[in-house]
Amino acid sequence: GVCIISGVLLFYGLGFRFGYHVYMGDEYVASITDRATLVSSMKNVNRELGYKYDYRDKKPTVKLAIVKNPSSDSITNDILSKLDDVSESLVLTVNGTQLAAFSDTNEATDVLNEVLENSAAPGSASTEFADELEFRRQYVRTTGILDKETAVEYLTSYEIEPKTYTLRDKDTIDTVSKKYRISKDELLNRNT
Repeated sequence: GVCIISGVLLFYGLGFRFGYHVYMGDEYVASITDRATLVSSMKNVNRELGYKYDYRDKKPTVKLAIVKNPSSDSITNDILSKLDDVSESLVLTVNGTQLAAFSDTNEATDVLNEVLENSAAPGSASTEFADELEFRRQYVRTTGILDKETAVEYLTSYEIEPKTYTLRDKDTIDTVSKKYRISKDELLNRNT
């Protein structure tokens, strides 16, 4: 009995656990301690992509295993990195609307500089974007990542339609600015 207890303590003391190895097809993805991690991570994949992903023949599966140092509570990024038709990109968002996805920061910078140059009025000293640009790293369909020429053409022709909103009885500047994710100052500037 002492040997068994010593063996169990040594097993756990060295970081080993009973768990699962996650595979997509024949490719190893990660080690987890329970199946719930896989289920929640697959839901997170759909949430991250904004649509229900069709895994076809690469649906994640688990195999019972002894694991050392299992992955954290989420293997979402591990799964996303193994998908053939999905890539991590730099996504440009303006006023909450996703406009374009770029392969890297340099390409995004080049495109935005060219958009500014194309939009500058003749003889103007400087040009800047009227709205605040937001960038974030995100996984998207690989086909959604724009090449430089297409991105410049799209962004120079893109116009944001002004939104109108009719105030209701209990509306305040705070509630409207939160609803449309716009600063109070910007809301006031646009409505003077």
